Amino acid sequence: MSARSTNKQREEIQEIQSVPRGLLRFLILKMLDSQEMNGTQIMSTFEERSGGMWKPSCGSVYPILGNMERKGMIRSVSSDGRGKTYQLSDKGRTVVKKVEARMHLFESKALLGPRFWFSMMDPAERASAYLAMISGVVEDLPGTIESLQGDDRERYLKRLEEIVENLATSTKNLRSGG
Repeated sequence: MSARSTNKQREEIQEIQSVPRGLLRFLILKMLDSQEMNGTQIMSTFEERSGGMWKPSCGSVYPILGNMERKGMIRSVSSDGRGKTYQLSDKGRTVVKKVEARMHLFESKALLGPRFWFSMMDPAERASAYLAMISGVVEDLPGTIESLQGDDRERYLKRLEEIVENLATSTKNLRSGG
């Protein structure tokens, strides 16, 4: 895919999609849990992790950083005159741990947005969107699972096998008219 088509896709997605501030706040805290970063690095990391499909704006990231700094969740560790580098504070680390402990709630809410949007589509558009999502996940999942180790890796591989089996059964049922 050319850089031009990637930029066009990103522009199209940015026109219709946004990340809720609460989620963006949590993801920034998660990033700062593993390393010190400045705002530009945070935005670039989102762009990199999304495969160039999304990069939050300065107008989203910097107000969140300022708010989290005022609330004591992060602190500035250096300033080069142009920008600050942040690290997670103990309070921020506590917030991350609390959210992670409730991750099962997040997972169901994370699906709410796509499910809502898909429910507004006609059946052909919805089928196309679901298949595009499945295709993207199938492309990305092996690298993610490869990065896991031990029991986590086995647990997710087993779950993946269950999903593949369910998908095969659903496909067979659809082909037979059921």
